[in-house]
Amino acid sequence: MKSKIQSYIKSRLFILSPYIGVITGLYFFRSAFLAIIIYHAGIVLSLIFIKSSYNFRDLFRFKSRTLLITSALVCSLAGISVLLLWDFIKPAELDLLRTMTELGLTGIWKPVFLLYFSLIHPFLEESYWRFHLPSTGRAVSCDDLFFALYHTLVLYLFLKTWAVVLCFVGLLFAAAVWRYLKERRGDNLAVLLSHAVADFSIMSAVFFLY
Repeated sequence: MKSKIQSYIKSRLFILSPYIGVITGLYFFRSAFLAIIIYHAGIVLSLIFIKSSYNFRDLFRFKSRTLLITSALVCSLAGISVLLLWDFIKPAELDLLRTMTELGLTGIWKPVFLLYFSLIHPFLEESYWRFHLPSTGRAVSCDDLFFALYHTLVLYLFLKTWAVVLCFVGLLFAAAVWRYLKERRGDNLAVLLSHAVADFSIMSAVFFLY
């Protein structure tokens, strides 16, 4: 029992890295790049120093081509939803251009961040949250909760409180579904691709708005 507890704690030593990254990068230094670099540094350190059965090649396995395409199409709706609902979900006091400028996301840095956020970010996130962390076997795990919750720190800067809460529920559901696809179906590429499409569509929509 003691060894299981120690193994659980050790495997999750870096689970707070996104919180440290977001709070330090976005709230203190007002830098989107710093936030994501701190977060990803935590993931990389975890992958290097904490043993698991995870293999990078596992991410590219899939069983159903239909599921692969369908999941990607469904997740593309995330960005479309942002565009359609923006006037309803943004705080009245938000100046999006000013905020994104403060965070360093203007000019040439917009496409640079978009590419990094759409390709490297989902790869590292899925490597850690769905593949590196040991499975709990539950429908919704504490890991899913931690995953969804850190996003609210980012969303709070851009959305009304009720919209942040709705997004949290959606992210919690997405985390559980992605874990289900990985653990129960073995459609790992569907998890990675749908996550990447969601990230790309959301960030593209935000960039389009200013």
